[in-house]
Amino acid sequence: MHHYGKIIFCMNTTAESGAITPPRLFASLKAGFDAVASHIGLILFPVALDALLWFGYHLRIKTWLMPMVDSYLKLSKLSSTAELKTLLETSKQTWQTIAESFNLVIFIRSYPLGIPSLISGLQPTTTPLGVPPVIDFQSAWGSAGFMVLFTLVGIILGAQYFFMVARVANRDTEHVATRDIFAVLWQVLLFNLVFYGVVVLVSLPILMIVTIIIMLSPALGQLVLVAVVFIVAWLSLPLIFSTHGIFTYRQPFRASLATSIRLGRYAGPQIAMFAVVILILGTGMNMLWAVPSADSWLLLIGIAGHAFVSTALLAGSFIYYRSAVRWVQEVIQHRLAAQKPPV
Repeated sequence: MHHYGKIIFCMNTTAESGAITPPRLFASLKAGFDAVASHIGLILFPVALDALLWFGYHLRIKTWLMPMVDSYLKLSKLSSTAELKTLLETSKQTWQTIAESFNLVIFIRSYPLGIPSLISGLQPTTTPLGVPPVIDFQSAWGSAGFMVLFTLVGIILGAQYFFMVARVANRDTEHVATRDIFAVLWQVLLFNLVFYGVVVLVSLPILMIVTIIIMLSPALGQLVLVAVVFIVAWLSLPLIFSTHGIFTYRQPFRASLATSIRLGRYAGPQIAMFAVVILILGTGMNMLWAVPSADSWLLLIGIAGHAFVSTALLAGSFIYYRSAVRWVQEVIQHRLAAQKPPV
């Protein structure tokens, strides 16, 4: 297979004999754990990020956020039902909790491609050394600037992390030129730009419709919101490997996206099962790693465990992806061969 943007379709002896073996989920995950165990330094990326989010400066937005929330809630209560007023009071308490614990630095944990982090989900307000240093921003514009800066830094660091994990998972020992690294980074930046643009264009009208429904009937609005989440999750399944082709085959992001969609078309059930297993493993282990309190040094064990498991699951996803691409190629070639008229 070519390593710079094009996947060569080839026919091996397995396909020729008619015995096409689908990708093996648990074998891929085991190989991912073995690969990371042999290159344990990869977990330094998530460990360092969690250490920064835990012990570093906490950048807050409470000073300017809560007055805006209070003004919005007061206006909403003027023309709302008793049920909606109760919901608004609950939301005020939620916003208060968010404002007191939210840390702008978590934007370094960028999505959808970024370094995994346990602390970004916990957002602790204390450490074993006491309360971390806090800076409370006075301006929304200043906060927005740091959000963009931290997101950009997170994308760059996340691309480097994914690139290194992909090389280990794929046993890629070839020398990589600097221009190739910048080419991968450029494709990652383009992917994120398109991703954020699509999210904004799609989410804004949906949020507006759901908000109107909630104002009319909170119970119905919550039901609609849950339904929207499930629909989006289902439609996103074919896109789960959207960036894997960039790091595995050095594809442009459009070709990588097309490859992911093709996998979803031919291996939809297998990919769905893969996503469910990864979600269960990742979420279940995160609950275990988050058991120690934020003021306990035992949380370091959770950070290390989370870093190892998350990196291993990512490595396993690259191994599974490569196997799935080969399998789909074999299936396509097998069908084409079967359609040829006999000589």
